[in-house]
Amino acid sequence: MTASSFISSVSIDSMHCVQLGVTKQLINLWFNPTYSSEKFSQSQKTEIVNPRLLSLKLPHFVQRSPVGVDKLSYWKATLLRSFLLYFALVVMKGVMQLEYFDHLSLLVEAISLLNSPSISDLKIQKADELLCQFTSDFQKLYGMRHMCSNVHLLRHLPQSVAETGNLFVTSCFRFEDLNGKLARLIHTPSNVYRIHMISIDFVRFPTNSSIFGTTSENTRTADPN
Repeated sequence: MTASSFISSVSIDSMHCVQLGVTKQLINLWFNPTYSSEKFSQSQKTEIVNPRLLSLKLPHFVQRSPVGVDKLSYWKATLLRSFLLYFALVVMKGVMQLEYFDHLSLLVEAISLLNSPSISDLKIQKADELLCQFTSDFQKLYGMRHMCSNVHLLRHLPQSVAETGNLFVTSCFRFEDLNGKLARLIHTPSNVYRIHMISIDFVRFPTNSSIFGTTSENTRTADPN
């Protein structure tokens, strides 16, 4: 294996980069009173956003119920993922200035494309264009001081998906799920055998994902034409 192939084979974890990174950063910038004097701040709109968020009727596949934006420290990665992909545009429409809403839309569309069950070169190219625009505009809208490493990593996500597969295949979400299961079992002596079996599955992961009740598939499709 060459140095270049070794580097390209290391995927970017979207759970930490996108959800716990950029998405959480954006919510903090919008609603943290520390930034109330900034143009991007939505801290005066909390009383509008929270009722919208908490009154959402959620589909069955959403794992966590929303929590108020003023309680960001309680938000888990799964909730941040749901917020970005499903809630954000609905909740923030008409609340944010249009330029900030359009900017958020770039990220939502790009991450949705890179999470597609079936990935094509066209989707990757489109996501790359969207993230290029998002990162370029981020500095203009939020300032240089908020251009953190996670924002920079967004530029490399499309290539990472092209090399290693869909974001949901290479993220740490399933490992976090496994950690939760182990934590719930560890204090119960009667579950020693179960802990042992989960540990074996952990070593075999991802070739054996029976502990999750499903096997994820990464499908790369050829573009039409």
